[in-house]
Order: sequence, then C-alpha cells, then structure tokens
Amino acid sequence: GQSTWTDAGGVYSISNKRLLSATANSISTPCIVSTGSFKATMAQSPAGGFNQYFKFMSLGTDFSNSSGYALRYSRNAGNNFNTLTVVRYPADTNVCTNSLVVPIGNADEGQGYTVIRSTVGRFELFSSTGGFLCGGNDTTVTTSTHILLYNDGPTNTYTWDDVYVFNYKSSGSIVSQTFDTGLSTPTGGNIVVSSSIYDGATLTFQVRSATASTGPFGAWSTLTNSARR
Repeated sequence: GQSTWTDAGGVYSISNKRLLSATANSISTPCIVSTGSFKATMAQSPAGGFNQYFKFMSLGTDFSNSSGYALRYSRNAGNNFNTLTVVRYPADTNVCTNSLVVPIGNADEGQGYTVIRSTVGRFELFSSTGGFLCGGNDTTVTTSTHILLYNDGPTNTYTWDDVYVFNYKSSGSIVSQTFDTGLSTPTGGNIVVSSSIYDGATLTFQVRSATASTGPFGAWSTLTNSARR
C-alpha cells in the first residue's frame, strides 16, 4: 500500500516521480515492520564523497538519535565504487559493509538495494540484480515505529524511489501440483531440494498419496531431513 510521508523541514519534493532533496534533513513515515525485506532505489549526483540513508527501522523520527538501523549509500569520490553499509543507531555502529560495490550502469542513476532482516537479527544486503553484498548479526533493536530517509546535503542532489517493505509471515505452506507416476505399484525415492533459509527458520516437507490422480488422498506424512548443506 501507499504511505504518507512527513517532511518536517519542507526540503523534499517530487521530480520525475522520484523523491528529491538537496538539503540535509529527514523525511519519515510510520512503519512497524521489523523482520522482512526493505528495498529502496537511491541516487546522488554530481559529486562523490557524500552519503544518503534509508533508515528502514527507527524507534522515532530523529534520524541520528532514534534507535534503529539504516542503509548508508556512500558514493566514492572516484565514482568507480560505492560503499554500502548497514548501520545501527544511535551508536553509529557498522553491522556489515562493502566498499567495493560497482555501480550498475551510470553512476548518476538510481542504484537499487534490498536489506533482509531475519527474526533472529541476521542482516543481509543485496543489489538490485540479486548479488550478495554483505551480512552481519545484531539484535540490539527488535522493533520499529518509522522509516526515515536522510542525506548529507548540500553539494549533491539526492533522490529516492521504489521504497518497499515486505513483512515476514510467521509461517506458511505451499502445496505442489499432483504428480501422476502412471504406475500401478510405484516405489518412492529421494526428494532432491535446493533451498536457502535464514537462521531461526525451519523448512519441512510432507507428502501424501492416492491410487488415482484425483484422489482421495491419504494423510500428510512428514519426511525425514537427511539433506547435506
């Protein structure tokens, strides 16, 4: 859904459907999501050596002093690499960082990044192409009330776009299609699965069978996990 943003300093505007500012100040919107994925596209031009921020978890609207976590996007002066850092506030502590991120396309254009935070405080940062950039663990802050955007100003023009938040569900299930062996007395074998889950999460597989593809089916039976990681 859409969010209502509060621009306390009155320095943000909309240009080409993007949020824009050239003055150091923050803009905020209420959000209580603390586990899930947090995505934003950020851009700054024309100079390197400055920072802009996507504070995806914040216990308040004071950017520097409210407890929470932010993604800091630093465009390096040489413009060959960007530095991306997940930072905890108010101590300004690095959770993870990558100083050799190659801009995708034109360095002046928007760069998209996604932070994933698990239920046990595992942070992982990805580029818009799905490349893993850095990861770390921090459990200091576990709840949130707001999202904030902020920039160093005033030399550069900063833009934000495509700000999305996806909350984790506590549990869920997916049921596959029916697989008809076409055999009168089939013999079951191993199920080979390639999967990735976060610390603290579990993944369970169950099967059920029937003598016809339309059923009736028997009860679900949980498979024993003998997978190698």
